[in-house]
Amino acid sequence: MELKWDKDLDDKALDLLSSDALDQIQEKRYDAEMKEEGITDIVKIGVAFSGKKVKIST
Repeated sequence: MELKWDKDLDDKALDLLSSDALDQIQEKRYDAEMKEEGITDIVKIGVAFSGKKVKIST
């Protein structure tokens, strides 16, 4: 799971930020150690929030 935050974002910007969080999970290979241990059922979650608004991407 990767969390991102920014001030005063509209819904479209929040969507992009949650997508960026997922991209970071891929680029930095946060799941590599789990894969090495044989874990194959991995859920990647990108969460972006701004004030009281939240966007979750999988």
